[in-house]
Amino acid sequence: MVIHWGTSRLILDNEEFRKGFEDGLEFYRALVGGGVEGIPASELLNWYTYMGTDGAYHLDSELVENPALLFGMLIGCVSGPLSE
Repeated sequence: MVIHWGTSRLILDNEEFRKGFEDGLEFYRALVGGGVEGIPASELLNWYTYMGTDGAYHLDSELVENPALLFGMLIGCVSGPLSE
């Protein structure tokens, strides 16, 4: 799968990254479809992290164990405006 970003291309040649990218893009579209203009940082934090008893944000254990999925999700979400 190849994603075009203006004159650049992102080649999704890693299955976990591709899956994360598609999930992130879906998340972006759900936000925009819900009437949100832009991507609030608080929404990204709620999606990728949880608040620990120490009051700090922590990554979900699945994402810590699978950085390809995490980076795919982040890039997919911020790529949403480019896909429209």
